[in-house]
Amino acid sequence: MSNLSEESKTNLIKSLIYVSIISADNYDYTEDTKQEIIKRYKIDNKDWSYILEPLGEDKYKYIGILGN
Repeated sequence: MSNLSEESKTNLIKSLIYVSIISADNYDYTEDTKQEIIKRYKIDNKDWSYILEPLGEDKYKYIGILGN
């Protein structure tokens, strides 16, 4: 991983967090919530505040890591 650029590392971390949120193994959120997050990600995959809005207050746990 040391030969990856900082941008690549950041994108990898963002992808891992996104996938862990929408994972079938994540029982913290309903399937409807996960589907809404997926839909929002397809609309705008850069605005994490918008994407994670369906999580309610939980979105703030991730915003600091994901940005915006």
